[in-house]
Amino acid sequence: HELGSGLELDIVWRGVAQRRASAVPSYNSWTLRLGWQVQPALELALGVRDLTAGGQHAEFGALATRAQFEPEAYVRVEARF
Repeated sequence: HELGSGLELDIVWRGVAQRRASAVPSYNSWTLRLGWQVQPALELALGVRDLTAGGQHAEFGALATRAQFEPEAYVRVEARF
């Protein structure tokens, strides 16, 4: 979404159903990004991935060995020459 003044806001929602074969529960996850086009060749962005109500979620694997994914934040600087 264009917010004006070179700002963009991206919002992505992902809903995943329960996976019965591996007993992975359903979850909802959000990804957010705020970007700023400082100059035509310079962009700054802040973002966060895997935001969930419980703070973490499993995507696959058996209960004893499955990894839990937690939210992660990032900063990106993109310069084009």
